[in-house]
Parts: sequence; C-alpha cells; structure tokens
Amino acid sequence: MSDANGSTTSTREWPEEPSFDLYFQRMLNQQLEGVKREMNERISNLEQNLRVEHVEHLKGTEQRLQTVIRDSFSLRSPITPPVQQTPPPPPPPKSGPDEEDYKAQIKELQRQLEAKTFECDDLKAKSDKNLQMLQRELEQEQRKTLDAQATVAALRIMAPHGTPDVVLDSEICEKFRQVRWWTQRVVATLYTADKIGRIGVDESKKFFDELGKTKQKLWKHRIWAELYVQLQALFYTNWLQFGLGEKYQQLHLDLSTAEKGLYEALNKGYPGGFCRKEIVQWRHATLRCADLLSGTHDSPTRYYMTIRQYFEPVRTADKKDLEKGDARLKKLCDEWYALMMLMRRAHDSFNFFMPKTDMPVVGYEQSVEEIITEGSASEKGEKMIKGCLFGGLVKRSHDNPGERITLEKAHVVVATKAPKKDVKEKNGLHDSFCELEDTRR
Repeated sequence: MSDANGSTTSTREWPEEPSFDLYFQRMLNQQLEGVKREMNERISNLEQNLRVEHVEHLKGTEQRLQTVIRDSFSLRSPITPPVQQTPPPPPPPKSGPDEEDYKAQIKELQRQLEAKTFECDDLKAKSDKNLQMLQRELEQEQRKTLDAQATVAALRIMAPHGTPDVVLDSEICEKFRQVRWWTQRVVATLYTADKIGRIGVDESKKFFDELGKTKQKLWKHRIWAELYVQLQALFYTNWLQFGLGEKYQQLHLDLSTAEKGLYEALNKGYPGGFCRKEIVQWRHATLRCADLLSGTHDSPTRYYMTIRQYFEPVRTADKKDLEKGDARLKKLCDEWYALMMLMRRAHDSFNFFMPKTDMPVVGYEQSVEEIITEGSASEKGEKMIKGCLFGGLVKRSHDNPGERITLEKAHVVVATKAPKKDVKEKNGLHDSFCELEDTRR
C-alpha cells in the first residue's frame, strides 16, 4: 500500500477468514483505492493550475513594467509621442482553489486513510483473537470426545455380554512356548558353568551349596531348572496382584483376600475342584472393575531384579554376553507377566505341573519330553526322570473341571538306570506329578 508521501508499507498475509471478514476486507480495499485515486487527481490539477497562474502572472508583470517606463519617458520628453493604442490588460487569471484548501484536503484524506488502516488492523486483531478462541474450544471438545470414548469402551467391558471375551488355548500355548524359549536363551547367554562367585542373597545359598557338590558339567542343567522354579514361584504365586498397579495396593490386597476366602468356602462345600466355575466368574468380575481403576500395570522390573540377585554368583564375566543376557532376562520377565495375565483372563483354568524325580519315563510320554540325557545314550536300562528343566501346562475345562488336559509337555532331564526288581508299580499320573492348583490364585 502507498501513502501520500509515496512510501510503501508491506501488507501481512493473513490466513483464510470467514466469508464476512473477507467481504469487508475487499470493500475496505476498494474504498482505499478510490480515495487514493481522487487524491492523486486533485494534487495533479493543483500543480497544473499553479503552473498556469505563475506563467500568466509573469507575463502581466512584464507588460505593466513596459507601460510604466513608457509613461515616465513621455512625461520627461518635450516631444509628445503619437498616441498609441495600448492593448487591453490581460484578463485576471481564473481564480482556482486556494493552495491552503488543497493542503487541508490532503491532510483530511491522510487522516481518513490512517483511520481506515487502524480499523482494518483492529478488525484483523479481533479476527485472530476469535480464531484462537475457536481453536481452543475445538481442542477442548476433542479432549472431551476422547475421554467419552475411553469411558464408553470401559463401560462396554463391564457390561454383561452373552459370552465373555474368549482367550483361546492356542494363545496361551503360544505364549507358554515363548516363555520357555526365552528361559533357555537366558541360561545359554547370561550364566556360566565355570565357577560360583560370591553369594549375594540368603535365598540362593542353599541352591548354590548343592550346586557346588554337583558335577560341573551338569551345572547348566541345574541352573536351567532352578530358573524355571524361581520364575514360576514369583509370577504364579503373585498373580493376584497383577493388573491393578502400585497405586491400588490396598485394593488388590482386599480382592486377593476375598478371592482366597471364596475359594476356601466353596472348596469346603464342593470338594473335588467343582467350584472352579464360581472362581472364574469372580475373577472376571474383579478384573472388569480393576480395568477401570488401573492407570498403569505392575512392572515386571522388580521380578527381574529378584532373579538377577538370586543368580548373581553364576553371572558371566563377558561384557557382551552380560549385556545381551540382561536384555533377554528383562524380555523373559515381560513374557512371563503376559502369560500370567492371559491365564488369569481365560474362561478355563490353566495350571503348571512338574514331574517328580526318579520316576520312569515309560508311561508318561504324553506328559514329558526328553530334552537332555545324562550319561551315555547307549547305556541299557530304564530311563528315569532326573530333573525338570521346564514344567508343563495343563488345562481344566470350565464345563468339566474334573478333566485334566495336557497342552504342553514338561521338558525333563533323563538318565539311564539299571532295572531293579523292587521298583514300585506306577499308580497313575496324579501320583507322579505335582500340579500347582488354583489355591495359589
């Protein structure tokens, strides 16, 4: 935009405004253009008139001087010059608008231009303020919408359905196999079988005392088996606390006490495991309430630290393996936690089992899988279970809790033993396997 002095002021690029503001802006620009054209025309006319008047004034002054000189000379001279007809004096110049009036008009136009510019800036400032206010209101409405959607989703979880959310057996089995695989990776990377270092915690003293009396080539097997025992003891016996977060310690303690009391009461009235259906219903009800209350879940970090301290004496000294092994141990704890949450939310009951040691393998091929053989594989004799590297997984159906279904076999260490005549007759699967029952839930 150019003002009366010819200076140029830059105009700001504004974002698109509502249609009314755009129309008003265009109208204002048109008025400003008209005022500018009118002002330029008036200034041009004023300059032209001033030039014409100045020229005519100069011409009239010259003629008047000639007349005065001529008259003076005639009075002094005795000879009377012939009378000459003098031309009529030039007509007075046309009276044009006064210069002061033009200056006053120019100042008035400048004042109007400044007033219009001020109004335009004020209007743009108000438009920006209104736009920012609308943006804040829009953000608030969006947040309210997201909160409402989260609440609706939570209420849908609590609302009764014809069938509860189904956790498939295949999901639990797949997660179980992942946990088992990560356990093996941790043992292979993080722990060494070269020597036993300083024992850091009292809980592991007994284990490492017995490990020191074992052949060194069997240390890895014993560490593997002990790692499984410690992991299932930490996660399986504490899973009542999972899902509520540290913020609700007293609440999950009350729920745990109530669930244990419910189990004991139902077990007395209906012995033999027939109260599992009611326990599952209670579990689903408490979980739906807990999902609304929990902001963050318990972190498996504390279990990672417990395992790390327990097996500190056999941690490898290799920095690369140590870093990789710690990362795998953290991943293992996360997978265990996820497995426990799946088992807790399942409609049916899932349990771990461990075969007893010094039991024959024959007859239990559907429940155990030989992973390691101690001694020579060519030795003749009866294969006996010497240890459990990783327990198995069984399922008890919600509709038929008395039926026991093996989903994953237990991984065991087997040794060949010469047959004896006084070997006791096998009394069935339940006498040879220790299953962790729902009393731990």
